Amino acid sequence: MVVVFRRYRPGDEVGIVGLLRTCFRSYGVWGLTVDDWVSYESSDYGFRRDLALVAEEGGKIVGHVQLVVRRLRVGVAYVDTGGIANVSTHPEYRRRGIATSLMKLALEVCRKFGLALSSLLTEYGSAGYRVYRSLGYADTFTFYEFVGARDRVERALDVLSGGPDLEFEELDEERIEEVARVYDIWSSRFSGMVWRPLEYWRARVLEKTFYHSFLYDERDSGVRVVALDGGRVVGYALGLVASRMRRGVWPREEGVVLEVAAIDGRYLRSVLREVLRRLIAEDVRVVRLFVPYVPELSDVLDMFERFSGSVYMDYVIDQYKLCKQLEPELRRRVEEVGLAVSTSIDLCSPYGCARIDIDKGYVEILPSTVPASNKVHLSRDGITRLIYGVYSFSDVLLRSEVEFLSCDKAALRVLHTLFPRRIVYISQIDTW
Repeated sequence: MVVVFRRYRPGDEVGIVGLLRTCFRSYGVWGLTVDDWVSYESSDYGFRRDLALVAEEGGKIVGHVQLVVRRLRVGVAYVDTGGIANVSTHPEYRRRGIATSLMKLALEVCRKFGLALSSLLTEYGSAGYRVYRSLGYADTFTFYEFVGARDRVERALDVLSGGPDLEFEELDEERIEEVARVYDIWSSRFSGMVWRPLEYWRARVLEKTFYHSFLYDERDSGVRVVALDGGRVVGYALGLVASRMRRGVWPREEGVVLEVAAIDGRYLRSVLREVLRRLIAEDVRVVRLFVPYVPELSDVLDMFERFSGSVYMDYVIDQYKLCKQLEPELRRRVEEVGLAVSTSIDLCSPYGCARIDIDKGYVEILPSTVPASNKVHLSRDGITRLIYGVYSFSDVLLRSEVEFLSCDKAALRVLHTLFPRRIVYISQIDTW
């Protein structure tokens, strides 16, 4: 029989859920149901049934990819990406190119929806990884986590003592808008953090405890801490107590710090201390922290073991559109240093080109239709790492990610200004 590749039709959810439970141990242990799968539309603005892609043979769903639309923050700018999730092929149908064909269809759908990027998470070097590289996906960065046994956590609590005298309370509907504003301030420091409307906060943080991709537990398993200074919300933390979980995939002796955030670095240590204190009070034996390695916390995080996780990969669908969406942040960077020069640069990669025009310090991104006076051509890994800030422009030069360079001194100065290093971080709550 012929395998047909298509988008979702009503009734496909039964076959999709069966396939996911067959292919992913986590879904089997968690107990994914059709009702769960259908409910994702109400808890995640990026999940839509019509963005489910399937491979079908004789009425049987034998392959699946889910597109999840995300808005990723890079400073003050947002980039639209088509997140790739749940790439799966039935064991009896593997090595027939089904995953590759589904991924090609996914990229076509992303183009149709006008998305600048396609992004995914996978295990480095896995069979899936090799498929994605063959299609042109770049290695952008690697996720990490910090893990500590109880004695490490107790030592960390001692190190975190002191700091501002804050009040702490439980997050509820009354505080949700204030906490969302803290998140908006906090997320501007990073590349990769996801835009969260209020309904997303309510569904994934207040009503349930989402902790990774599509996996969640009931509200009672979560820890939701709000920090106040003089009655003003200045930070928050989100955690998870595995022993409270009804559909657990975590070992029951573990506690998890899913997220910490603050409007100012001086509050951050106190917020982390409070969520760790609450986890220890639940008699957890091991704590996992999915938090960014920021200067304010580096001494504490160095007390834990650091482990690498999934590799994050990107495919640039439209390089001009991607750079255009970054325009507000690029302008901010130039204005911040007062760089009043005028020049033009073609920024190119295997994905395409975009023209950076700067006129007395004002940055504008244009289609690269007429050759600019300067040009730089980067590798596919080089362009995605430069965009997110995994590499600065100096880094791509030093790491041989530049395939062609013809720039005068003014253009080089602009490139060094536009592309500094940044901390890249995506919360576990928002992964796909």
